[in-house]
Parts: sequence; C-alpha cells; structure tokens
Amino acid sequence: MPRDTFVRLPEEKRRRFLDAAWAEFSRVPFAEVSINRIVRGAGIPRGSFYQYFTDREELFRYLLDQVGQWYGRTYQALVRAKGGDLFRAHLAAFDEVLDEGPHRLPYADRFLRILRMNPDLDLQKIMDRRPGRQILRAVYDELDLTGFCSRERHFVEQVFVLSGMALASAVMDVLIDPDHRETIREELEERMEIIRRGCLAVPAGT
Repeated sequence: MPRDTFVRLPEEKRRRFLDAAWAEFSRVPFAEVSINRIVRGAGIPRGSFYQYFTDREELFRYLLDQVGQWYGRTYQALVRAKGGDLFRAHLAAFDEVLDEGPHRLPYADRFLRILRMNPDLDLQKIMDRRPGRQILRAVYDELDLTGFCSRERHFVEQVFVLSGMALASAVMDVLIDPDHRETIREELEERMEIIRRGCLAVPAGT
C-alpha cells in the first residue's frame, strides 16, 4: 500500500506520478524498470519516490490493484448488460479488452502492454490478494445463478476462476497470435459452454 504522503498528494501531482509509472512499467520488462526514469518522468526528486512507496514492487502491486478495481467495475457493467450471465460477460470482456478502436479502454491497454513485456510474469505471486476474487466480489450480487447445481459462494467462486482462466488464456493467445483472434474467440466460446454445462443441475436419475 502507498504511504500517506502519496495519498495526500494533490490530484494533478499524483496523476503525473502514476502516468510516469505506467509508462515505465509498460515500456520495459519488470526486471528493467528504473525508479530514476519514473521520477524524471514525473518531475520529482528521487527521494520523493520513497516517501510514496517502499520500492518498485510495492508500486507495481498498487498499479495492478488499480487494474483489478477497474476490472471489477467493468465486469459489473458487463454482467448487468448480459442479464447476469457470467459466461456471456466473459465473452464481452474478451471483445472489450482486445478492442483496438477509438473506444479502447485505457486500463486494458496498459495491462496488455505489461503482459506483452512480461509473458512469464506470475501475477498471483506479486499481487497482495487474488485478482479473481476481487472482481467476483464486485459482480457476485449481479450474477444469475438460475439452473446452477449449487449456489454456494465457494462453488460460484470456482466457476468464476475456471472461466476466468479460460478468458485469460484466450487473451494471451491473441497477444501471441493476433491473426487468429476470431478462431481463438470461437474456442473461448466453446470452453465457456463446456463450463456452463458443468455447472447445471443434473436431474435425478440421469
């Protein structure tokens, strides 16, 4: 978590610092990120950095937490738009995250650039809390669980994790092989249907 000094910064100065941080983390792999370049880009003394964050790892976790909060809000809107259907929301998220048009989502763009720069990055080890659970908390009450064989929160969480992993894998596949985006989307749609069917209540005696 950032220090109170950072939290109390004027909005313009805080935004300038974060823009410089995003630019650096999405420009080079994590191992090559330079605090010097961040503070130069933000126009602040190097010592000020350590009044805000302990090190670059803490700053990176903060940036990823921003992404997680943004995805939570975005997913909530997508789930509502799809009538509570988690699987259709995942497909809509695939389309929105990879959108290259004028309405491209800013956090999606930043996050994708970081993924491109760090294909072997283990986000689960870096982040303080599981991003999937963070997003699920934002959308849980919006989900339509009609027909599910269980509405226990743990079961829904596992469904969310499995379907989310399928989505993340599809997004990474497109980043590696953008020419096959449509085929990859069709495969994702098939996987979502398989997971959906596995969630449905099975009639007695079948």
